[in-house]
Amino acid sequence: MKRCNDEVIAVIKVSHSKAKIRRPKSYPDKFLGIDSYLAHQSRYQRPVLIVTESPHIEEFNVRNLRDFYSNTIVEARPVNGVTGMNILLHLAGLLEAANVFPCDGYYPVIVMNAL
Repeated sequence: MKRCNDEVIAVIKVSHSKAKIRRPKSYPDKFLGIDSYLAHQSRYQRPVLIVTESPHIEEFNVRNLRDFYSNTIVEARPVNGVTGMNILLHLAGLLEAANVFPCDGYYPVIVMNAL
């Protein structure tokens, strides 16, 4: 059975109460797992966590993908496809409008599959 591990899919930069989201520089060639975030978490504000219901077939549609930290082969990526693109397009604006960021800084966006 293939696993779909948790991943840091983006970082939200907040400056003067304005939020912008961007992918990690290594995306889409590298998978940025939780271990990478934990190794450098002192550089960031608390993460934004998104819990998804379960892996979708599109999440297993990856090729030549390796973990950034361990360099091991990754067989699945959470919110790969349309869902991930919608998160990139809308998440920062929604969170900015809700005024949820307590201060300026960088907020990792971590996607976790419930199953």
